[in-house]
Amino acid sequence: MIQRLSLFNNKVARRFLLSFVLAALLPIGILGLLSFQEVSSQLRGQTAQALHDNSKNYALGLIGQLTLFENTLQLVSHQIEKSEGGFHLITSDREQELVQQFVNLAVIEPNGKKSQLINVHGFIPDLTHAEIQQISAGRIYFKSVADPEHGERRHWLAITIDENHP
Repeated sequence: MIQRLSLFNNKVARRFLLSFVLAALLPIGILGLLSFQEVSSQLRGQTAQALHDNSKNYALGLIGQLTLFENTLQLVSHQIEKSEGGFHLITSDREQELVQQFVNLAVIEPNGKKSQLINVHGFIPDLTHAEIQQISAGRIYFKSVADPEHGERRHWLAITIDENHP
């Protein structure tokens, strides 16, 4: 009778097979783990850099918009004149342009009296005495206030009309 050699019944054959399997799978497993860690690290770095770049671009865009609004307000301040009834724009031809940029445009005097130049929504926030003093000193003031009528936040930018006469 011829006996067949069984791979699983022979101890030497099993050890030989196990050593070949370990010799092949162990380096592949270690290499796979190291590759996974390296790729994960690079993806985290790229994501962090992309978030940093996006937030920087957003901030620069916001600063650009605020600067544009400030410059527009500076130009508009030269077109405002005071009359007995309060303040009004000298020329109304720019009013449509201003309505596209601003929801409200108002003059607030140091005593707190408000004169609306453009009124799309009626809410104008109250300014404290310290805020009025800051604006009168020639500083630009930015305020975010919840609109009680519409329930959304409104952002207000305030400048002094005439730096020599606040």
